[in-house]
Amino acid sequence: MKSLPALKKISFVSLVIIFAGCFSKPSMPLIESFSPPPEFSVMYGGEGRAYRYSGGKWTEDPSINYEFTVLKRKYEDGWESVKTIHRRHPDYEGYDQYASCRTLRN
Repeated sequence: MKSLPALKKISFVSLVIIFAGCFSKPSMPLIESFSPPPEFSVMYGGEGRAYRYSGGKWTEDPSINYEFTVLKRKYEDGWESVKTIHRRHPDYEGYDQYASCRTLRN
């Protein structure tokens, strides 16, 4: 059996690795000025029903359902898309109430 100090060291290293992702670069790239105006934009939204695999089968889990919006901008050199997801159920077990991701232009 490992000694108590060794277990504390392993636990500390594990926590450092787990929380390292919390201090990574932002998901949106940094810019010094605004982008040029797009040729046009499209925005849409909706709701997503989520399922969890448990007991050998997929079952709907309302606690992880979500609402989303997508903003797509058309530029001369390609598209830029920004999707925002909101999980609003009070039993949602995630660490944050929203997530956002972005697809950069080609």
